[in-house]
Amino acid sequence: MAVFRITVKNGISIGGVKIYKGLFVDVTTGSMINTLSNPLNSKEGRELVASSFMFKYQQDLKKAGCLDMAHLKVERIG
Repeated sequence: MAVFRITVKNGISIGGVKIYKGLFVDVTTGSMINTLSNPLNSKEGRELVASSFMFKYQQDLKKAGCLDMAHLKVERIG
C-alpha cells in the first residue's frame, strides 16, 4: 500500500463548487488500485480522492470536474 498527498494547485469556482488552493487529503491505495501509480490514473483512485475531499471539506471535486492533474498535485509520501 502507498500513501499519496493530493493537493489543490489553484483556487477555482466551477459548477457552483468553490475549491480553494492548498486544500489537501492523504489517501492510501489498497489492493483495488495499483499501489505504485498515481491514484488519478484509475477510476477507483479518482473515486477515492473525490470521497476523501467530500468527507474532509464537503467539496465535490467530481461535480466540479477537477479530478485531474491540471487541478491537483499528487505526491507519494509513503
